[in-house]
Order: sequence, then structure tokens, then C-alpha cells
Amino acid sequence: MHDKRDLGDRLAAFYREMVEWVGQKRKHFPLSSHEESRDQLLAYLYMKEHMPPDLMEDLEEEGLLLDGQEPHLIATVEQFLTYLRTPFDRGKEIRTVTRNEAKRLIDERTEAMFGPCAHSRRTRIMVTMDEAWADEPDIIERLLLYGMDIARINCAYGSPETWETLAAVIRRAEERLQQQLLGKRCRIYMDLPGPKIRVDRLAVHTGPVKLTVPKNEYGEPVQPLAGIISAARLPR
Repeated sequence: MHDKRDLGDRLAAFYREMVEWVGQKRKHFPLSSHEESRDQLLAYLYMKEHMPPDLMEDLEEEGLLLDGQEPHLIATVEQFLTYLRTPFDRGKEIRTVTRNEAKRLIDERTEAMFGPCAHSRRTRIMVTMDEAWADEPDIIERLLLYGMDIARINCAYGSPETWETLAAVIRRAEERLQQQLLGKRCRIYMDLPGPKIRVDRLAVHTGPVKLTVPKNEYGEPVQPLAGIISAARLPR
């Protein structure tokens, strides 16, 4: 076990530096809302880059784990300092959230993004659409009945016409189930492709190079090897 006073002093020094850094960086990311989430992210980035490994290990030996505490990192460090009986001064600018507040925010934002989940589970089911399903509406109906919450259309493949057809098939399947009083609906997400980088051939030809010299009837070289070897690219 480590001396708690020493451990608290080291954690307090790290905390002061982290709060100061977050206070400086947050000015570059002004927000009209969600300031608490911004500050937790900045604190997490600082921790990953600047937390001394020996301090992290000593905290873990005391049962004080920071991994997994990202949504409420600042408050967690403050709780550790309180446990170690080390005073600290956060300052008025830094926004913090408790564990319960962080959980509430995550639940609210998850529902806003993915919609409400089924009563029997907390997760959402996302299914990537196959282009062939545009001609097989029965498959879409079965997916809806089996609990699909989100239909993902991968826009890295296909065409706008294909994506529009898939979306229409999904909505028609929902309408048929509505008429059967089954009431199954889902969200449609269009997964946009990122930039693509194509690289030309790095070499026209690769392989061993055989160098030979003139030889006599007995297989003996009659003159030395002479020439120039160059790696310059030859014209096509």
C-alpha cells in the first residue's frame, strides 16, 4: 500500500495541471450547450497524454480506477482526492457532471440518436441493408418483426436510385405491418463514405535481375562485367 498523503499530493498536482489545461483549451471550443461534455472530453484527452504511468498504477493498487470513468472523469478525480483527504480547487469555469448525471445524459442522447429501445432490452439492433433486398420486401418485414430498430444503408456502394428504392421498400413494409396492427417502425441511417485515396503502381516491375558476361566455350568469363545500375524510373 502507498502513502495516501503522498498519493493524494501527486494526484492533486496532476489535477491542477489538468484543470488549467482544460480551462485554456475550452476557449477554443465555445459551445452554447453541452459544455459539461466538452470539458469531460478535454480532461480525458489530457489524462491519456499526460497521466504519469506510475501515478495511474499506484491509483489502481488503491482500487481507484480511472479507466471507464470518461463520462464523469473530472468528478471522479475529485472523488479520489476527497477519499485521499487532499484539498483541491476546481475553479468556476470547469463544468463537471456526477456519475448519475452522466448516465442520464448518455441515455437521453442515445434515445435522441437511435430512438427508443424495446422494453425487453437496452440495446438497439442495426441491420445493414443488402441491395438485393430491394426486390425482397418479405425480408424487410421479417427484420422488422425480429426487432430491427435501425436500417443502415451503406452509401459507399450502389447509387442514389438504389438507396431511394431501399428506403421506399422499408417504409412500405412498415405500412403493411401497421395495417396488421403490428406497429413495427425503424429509423433509416445513410452511412456516407469518407474520402478515398487511390495509389498508382509503386513499381512497374519487380523481381530478380540477372547479370551475365560473355563466356568462352569452357564457360569461363572472357571480360569483366561493366555497366550502370540505376533505380530511376524508365519512360513508358
